[in-house]
Amino acid sequence: MIALTQYAPASDRTLLLQRLDMPTLHEDIAYYRRRLTYCTEQAERANCSSSRCAHEELARLYQEKLVVLGAPPVPGMDAPVSSVLVKTPATISDQIP
Repeated sequence: MIALTQYAPASDRTLLLQRLDMPTLHEDIAYYRRRLTYCTEQAERANCSSSRCAHEELARLYQEKLVVLGAPPVPGMDAPVSSVLVKTPATISDQIP
């Protein structure tokens, strides 16, 4: 590492050091699993439907990110985060004949 940065300008040295500190795939997977767990818990504890929907959407995004990273599936996360169907104005209007 010293040989690589010894003759590089200061700004390039900083960039090289930042790249070495990037998280590994394992660290990324662990981070997104923690976020998924947290969002799931928050969705279960939410007091209003809009908050629950927001946390469920975040959990779905974290779950998709885990799939992209190639992480093994999280048990029990095949279905939507909450077993309760939250009716938003869009879903209610879709059901009106």
